[in-house]
Amino acid sequence: MGTSNSRYKFQPENLIVLGAGNMPGESNMLRLYYTAQIARKFEFKKIIIAQPKDGDNLELMKQFLVNFGITPERIEFEAEGENTREQVLNVAKKFPEVVHSRDLIITSPEHMRRSMMVFRKAGFSNIGGFSTFERSLTGDISFNAKSLGGRKFVPDVGNFIGLRYNMWTYLGYEVSCFREFCAIFYYWLQGWV
Repeated sequence: MGTSNSRYKFQPENLIVLGAGNMPGESNMLRLYYTAQIARKFEFKKIIIAQPKDGDNLELMKQFLVNFGITPERIEFEAEGENTREQVLNVAKKFPEVVHSRDLIITSPEHMRRSMMVFRKAGFSNIGGFSTFERSLTGDISFNAKSLGGRKFVPDVGNFIGLRYNMWTYLGYEVSCFREFCAIFYYWLQGWV
């Protein structure tokens, strides 16, 4: 889902970030981090953040990017949309010049497929996507429970990384993917994708 229909072979002109929840928040922080990295490589005409207004979210998002060296004049907002479809339509209405430009979309991996489908349905013809994949921990995180003062009757799972982390991580991915498949089905029923 994270790379579906999102490949591109062009130098993007605009960057469109689909916000997610509050600031600070895991999803937004990851999306903004990658936005800052990419914005340093390309001279985008616009960096558009589609994020509903909620308290000082917009200012915090802008400040996050400014802290990474992005000039505030490059950052614009679409702050009225409450879901992906509405955000895309509002971006097209507020910034009509980006609809037929070369645009790069930033969102989470599980949200990429639906986002690309919605943008295309709304008339965006030259788009690509960048998914904000998390990086895996590569160090040795095994431990010995006995040396840490663990109780003898509790099994020592310090060397079972798959049980301690992978099982729970994969379960989280399954829930996210199921939720996203349901959202895609709903959008399909509505005729939005």
